[in-house]
Amino acid sequence: MSGVERSSHPTASCEDLLRTARKRADRGSSQEAVGLCNEVIRRCPNEADGWRLRGAIRFAEHEPSALDDFLRATELSPTCARCWFELAWGYLRLGHVDLALEALDQSLSLEPDADQARSSRALVLGRLQRHAEALRDISRAVELQPRNESHQHNLGVTLTALGRHHAAIITYRRLLALNPKSAGTHNNLAWLLATSEDATVRDGPAAVSHAQQALSAADNPAWISRLRSPNPATSTRRSRSRIGRMRSLARTTSPFVHALRFIASASPMRPGIEGSKSKTRESRDGSGTLTINGSRPRLPLHPLSSVSKRGFP
Repeated sequence: MSGVERSSHPTASCEDLLRTARKRADRGSSQEAVGLCNEVIRRCPNEADGWRLRGAIRFAEHEPSALDDFLRATELSPTCARCWFELAWGYLRLGHVDLALEALDQSLSLEPDADQARSSRALVLGRLQRHAEALRDISRAVELQPRNESHQHNLGVTLTALGRHHAAIITYRRLLALNPKSAGTHNNLAWLLATSEDATVRDGPAAVSHAQQALSAADNPAWISRLRSPNPATSTRRSRSRIGRMRSLARTTSPFVHALRFIASASPMRPGIEGSKSKTRESRDGSGTLTINGSRPRLPLHPLSSVSKRGFP
């Protein structure tokens, strides 16, 4: 922080500086907010919130140094549940899933009813293919915050991974009642309705409709380009026939053409959350995706930011 910046807060307490830093961060003035956190750390080096808040701001800016700040915060305040939660996301950013799970376990031991930590641990457990445990966590998160869209979405993905497709569809439709323009939800429903091995679940026209709505609602058109082509070695004759019928529908109904670019590229298989160790898996691109014969269409779990949507805590 420059001398001018310091002199503008000569009598402010560390608490006042942190409050100002949160306001600056909420307004998008990250550099100024970090400067204020630096001043807090200089004056009050044992104040965990100064390290934690600086880490949260750096995390939002995708700076690797955020992890060091989170680690320091947990050292200074080992009973701070939020500090462990932030640390978990720092580990996740770097791909340390096991360490992230340990940090979330610690956070929830301190605050068992923290819905964001519950949902986040469900995401991590899903990556580790521990879907039954993930279901317990995400179900509790939904109980705590039933109108939270991220929790509902994560519940749908977890149910899909467990093969409970009817329950997943009910969950996704409940989410669409909360947010009819959720691209991720329409995307997941489209894939589920198009590729489920359960004939009582499959519904081609409904899948096409949700696919079209997913494309219309997506904020970034490039989002769709992340979808993979099917693995020809593992696609089945039945799936290829189903895809052929959907392509025929696309040719006869022009508005569906673009929507079917990704619906027609998948072949059915047991779905799962990203982190699957399937030999046909092509990459670990993103989080919370549905595995379909090695094809990894984007199924966002809406990972919770380490920073609350209501602002920097």
